[in-house]
Amino acid sequence: MIKQIKIYLPVILLISLLFSITISCKKDKKEAVPVLTTTEVTNITQVTAVCGGSIISEGDATITARGVCWSINTTPSITDNKTSDGAGAGSFTSNISGLKAKTTYFVRSYATNSFGTGYGDAMSFTTEVVQLPVVTTSPVSFIGITSAVSGGNITFWGYFPVTSRGVCWDTTTAPTIYNSKTIDGEGGGKFTSSITELLVNKTYFVRAYATNFNGTGYGDPISFKTSDPRDPYIGEWQFIESFKSTLGQSYIVNIIKDPDNSSQVILRNFCNPGSNNISAKGIVTSTQLVVSSQQMSNLWIVDGTGQFSNSNKTKMDWTFSITAGGSKDSYTATATKL
Repeated sequence: MIKQIKIYLPVILLISLLFSITISCKKDKKEAVPVLTTTEVTNITQVTAVCGGSIISEGDATITARGVCWSINTTPSITDNKTSDGAGAGSFTSNISGLKAKTTYFVRSYATNSFGTGYGDAMSFTTEVVQLPVVTTSPVSFIGITSAVSGGNITFWGYFPVTSRGVCWDTTTAPTIYNSKTIDGEGGGKFTSSITELLVNKTYFVRAYATNFNGTGYGDPISFKTSDPRDPYIGEWQFIESFKSTLGQSYIVNIIKDPDNSSQVILRNFCNPGSNNISAKGIVTSTQLVVSSQQMSNLWIVDGTGQFSNSNKTKMDWTFSITAGGSKDSYTATATKL
């Protein structure tokens, strides 16, 4: 019996050793999660970035999920924000979104099989600062009495779509969208703006604007001054009267701006009233100069209108009446600018 035990003892010990090795190998296999690396973070904006990973080993089971995970903490995991970028071995690219501007994040790749999740090394990156649209202001043109034309050119959107654009203006040097403004569509590129409802003979400042999710960017301000409808009338004029189709007297009328009224002029020596005269005042409209019931002397009351008769506004045709001593006489006159 003892001899038989001695014969079988080495066999029993060998079987026990092999069983122990088998159990140990199976235990190691349960810990075989994927092995991978994290690729460099690129294309960083205010709210997005691009990263990814490369699988070195799948472990002892097929990879069922992979991607990158990120957080403001140094060791992000799949319980934080993550992408899902397919399955299996190989390299993959991940698009990270939903970030905040000017913030430091940590990102690392991950891969999951039936034994668990393996991670690549963590990398840090910082998102861009808030970017407003970049826009330039177009020169001001077609300046009129109450209107003008400007515009702008949007050269950079600021990572978000431009939802509103135009020009804003005011009498202060730095107008904003809370002053008068135009709304000229959306998107980038060039645009033209019509500025209206301006005051006569007034200095304004205008600048282009463009608005996106982050806020509003402005171009440089440009100053301009609306024209004065009185300007063509200002100066000395040679009047030649006609009374009942007969040429009458010739005299000089000096027209100046009324400093107290932006739509009014003063006509010195109108109708040539002689001594003890006072100047007449006239209102400039869109088409003519109107003198209404002006007392030119102790006896004269004058009414009249003058209109330009040529395109370069150097000649006027006048009709007027003079009431004196209970009688009223009508006249015509031609006026030539000196």
